[in-house]
Amino acid sequence: MNFRTLGRTGVKVSPFCLGTFNFGNPTPKDDAIKIIHHAIDSGINFIDTANGYSTSEERIGRAIAGRRESIIVATKTLARTSDKMEAHLSNSLKSLGVETIDLYQFHNISDAAALNIVLDTKGPVSLLQNAVKRGIIKHIGISSHNIDIAKAAVKTGQFDT
Repeated sequence: MNFRTLGRTGVKVSPFCLGTFNFGNPTPKDDAIKIIHHAIDSGINFIDTANGYSTSEERIGRAIAGRRESIIVATKTLARTSDKMEAHLSNSLKSLGVETIDLYQFHNISDAAALNIVLDTKGPVSLLQNAVKRGIIKHIGISSHNIDIAKAAVKTGQFDT
């Protein structure tokens, strides 16, 4: 497989990422785990989820147990306050059964107000920067549904993806 560098992380990922939006309900647990194993066995090393995707993180955690070193795990949160983000991060670590998350993302930053909230130096971005320093996460990213906001976010230099 021809691996690519993920954003400015330096991490090499497969050109296909396994998105797991439906890997909680309604997908049966055993089926979700089989799909994840098949993806890994086929060379996919990048799995994306979110704490809001039902039981997806828990199922990923079960599927990657014993294979963690070869998998890049990305998860995300809709939290916009440090308190909620800290709780979501803690829950994601527990659900995934990992000590470190490779890419932790602010989810759906699609307007200027949301971007300003997450970039507040006393807010969520500082919490994640501290988590990077402590080794809890490796990289910070965002997801967006607005190309202009995504471009503005990239220009801030605060995000690795």
